[in-house]
Amino acid sequence: MVFLGVYRAVYDYVPAGEGELAINEGDLLFVLEKSTEDDWWKAKKKASSEHEDEPEGLIPNNYIEEVRSTIHWTANCRHAVEAAKRCSFICILHRASNDHEMGQSG
Repeated sequence: MVFLGVYRAVYDYVPAGEGELAINEGDLLFVLEKSTEDDWWKAKKKASSEHEDEPEGLIPNNYIEEVRSTIHWTANCRHAVEAAKRCSFICILHRASNDHEMGQSG
């Protein structure tokens, strides 16, 4: 799924027309399209469980706010820590391999 941003509902919205998406305060939304003609964006609501569908439809863009980079920073930090662990392990293996080779030739 390609989306333009991750947003959170700041107000409840009850659909008034066909194709609109019901949202509740706190819902996590993936914005799929941003209209340049009006204030209605197409979004997909994140399911609250594995067994629930992820409905999509139009939402008023003034009922949502972009999720700030906290999630992205957390993911990036976790990735950096895991990468550092892997790098350290690989460096240790490489060094051990070099030490072993030097010991055999010397």
